[in-house]
Amino acid sequence: VIDYMPKAMEAITELIGWVQSGQLVYQVDVQKGFENIPDTLNRLFTGKNLGKQLLQIAEPI
Repeated sequence: VIDYMPKAMEAITELIGWVQSGQLVYQVDVQKGFENIPDTLNRLFTGKNLGKQLLQIAEPI
């Protein structure tokens, strides 16, 4: 990975363009609640999550 650091900004610029044009699509899978920590980890390790797995512990202040 370190070998490619000089090209990082070039890659980021290209990735942003792909997201903006719809060529790169991503999903976020948000589970809510402290009590759902075990289930959320289970979803992650069994492949039941869709895209990036997040757990919202509480509402933002």
